[in-house]
Amino acid sequence: MASEVIPTDLQGESDLIDEVSYGSLSLPARGELEMEIDSATGRADRIEVAGDVSLGDARLQLKDLGDSLLPPGTKLTLIAYSGSLNGRFSNVADGEKLAAGLNTFTLRYADGGAVTLSTPAPGEHGYNAWAARMGLDAEDAEPTADPDHDGHMNLMEFALDGRPGSSATGGKVSTTLAVTSDDVNSLVITLPVRAGAVFPGSGPMVSNPVDGVIYTVEGSADLPEFGALALSEIEPLGVEVMPELSEGWEYRSFRTESDADLETAFLRVRVDPAP
Repeated sequence: MASEVIPTDLQGESDLIDEVSYGSLSLPARGELEMEIDSATGRADRIEVAGDVSLGDARLQLKDLGDSLLPPGTKLTLIAYSGSLNGRFSNVADGEKLAAGLNTFTLRYADGGAVTLSTPAPGEHGYNAWAARMGLDAEDAEPTADPDHDGHMNLMEFALDGRPGSSATGGKVSTTLAVTSDDVNSLVITLPVRAGAVFPGSGPMVSNPVDGVIYTVEGSADLPEFGALALSEIEPLGVEVMPELSEGWEYRSFRTESDADLETAFLRVRVDPAP
């Protein structure tokens, strides 16, 4: 008989990595399944199912018990099944990215009879693969090179979906004064980032490492003191009139938290290589 209840021992109550087994598994429609990973040990909660699995359009939530960056190519199995798998999680499609802690994973539903999470293989989605696609070689392929002499190093071009062979700006980064959804006048910056980037906290918005880069969005009322203004992320603003992005990038918007001194406020993005 199928289980009609999301396993309570996998809901983050024990802060331990667990493994449970079922003959078959059926998750409630519009329910929620919280699975824990431990990036410090490279382990994850695991459900073994001898029969069929129905995901019931439930939402998958990931919780990282550790605080480590997993090695490239790490694979974690969440659900292993011997029968068929029906449905999907409501918040992530096959091949899409999902973040937990410092790591960004690609989820697969039918990975040899398993639902798995994988970190990118070395070079799979990172700078080197992009540089090769852009036709860069020798010294021009270095992350610090600027082959089009536009003042933007290749690593910045990669992070912001730029074109290292063209000095044209491309119009993919926009800074504007706007009234946001809570009726506050804010300075807003909209820019491309690699899909799956997560920006926790406030103040300077620092992303998790994603595809080999870390983004820092920061603000200042005085140019020498970037990082002094509180910022927050909002729904992407104005993207309907901005250029279409390449596959693997998405627009994100960030705003100042206060409308004080906006006439002298500045926003910028900094890109650093992930350690």
